[in-house]
Formats: sequence, C-alpha cells, structure tokens
Amino acid sequence: MLNYFKKVVNFLINQTVADRIREKRKSKKLTQKQLSKILNKAESTVQKYESGEIEVPISLLEDIAKALDTNVLYLLGYEEIKQKIEESRLFREQLNLLGCYFQEFNCPKEDKADIVGCNYIDGTELNCSNCDIKQSCYILSYNNITVKVPLNDFDNLRNSYKSYMQFMLLELIKKYQ
Repeated sequence: MLNYFKKVVNFLINQTVADRIREKRKSKKLTQKQLSKILNKAESTVQKYESGEIEVPISLLEDIAKALDTNVLYLLGYEEIKQKIEESRLFREQLNLLGCYFQEFNCPKEDKADIVGCNYIDGTELNCSNCDIKQSCYILSYNNITVKVPLNDFDNLRNSYKSYMQFMLLELIKKYQ
C-alpha cells in the first residue's frame, strides 16, 4: 500500500514539475530547443520532461530553475502542497469540533484478497469479510458509529464542506452589504 502512495505522489510531483517547466519556458518565450541547449540535453529529453514521460533528475532541477528564472521549490509545487496540507489540518480540526474523528487506514485487502480481518491502529479488530472497499480509506467515527470511508468520498466531503462555507459567506455578505 505504501508503494502505491509513493507512486501516486511521485507521479503528481513529476507532473507538477513537467507542467511548471513548460509554463515557465513558454513565459520566457524559449523553445524546447533553446532550453535543451542551455541544459546541454537533447531536445527530445526536454520534450519528455515537459510531457512527464520521464522524470527530471533531482540533480538537474536547480539548473532548470536557474535557466527559467525561478526556484526549485516552485518547480516542485511546494507552495501548493503546503497549502493542501494546511487545508487538510484545518478540515480535521473543524470535524473534531463537530465531534467527528477520523484516521487514515491502509487496508491490507488491497494487496491480499484473502484477508478476513485487520486491526485498527488502536487495536480494535475490523471485520474485512463484508468490506468491499479494498483500498486505503478513512475510519470515520461520529455519533458512536464508526465506518470506513474511501479516500475519494472523503475528499468529496472536504470539497463540499469548503464549497458550502464559501456559499454561506457570500450569502452573509449579500445580506449585510
């Protein structure tokens, strides 16, 4: 399971780097050929970096950042990642204020279909035989009920909560403007 998350994170970072290189190169009005000469790389290699087809070596990120008048943290998408982590932390706090608690759970059935039970972090045994999630999820506890919620459903909850709060703020502004 951990390998899956590593692959997803690596893919997202690789795609972010690819998008940022292309965006910065175009804003500087450089062609791929010009950038490839600056970096002493083949034009096809720069094309593959920008498409995300191949991963940019970490040793090359600083040279690319310098050539594009930016920094490595920008190319890696650090600010966006930092913002998402902060939003997740605040969302967790808001749910805790409502008496809702959750914890990420790496389901062992994702890799091994024959598992019939697994232990939650606090030692509570979860019955996996009736569980059809078979993927990492959140264990959500609210009103003395505990359920497994797939990651994508939990992300939908977070996005819906954010949209609802924005809507309510705009309604208040309209009302008292």
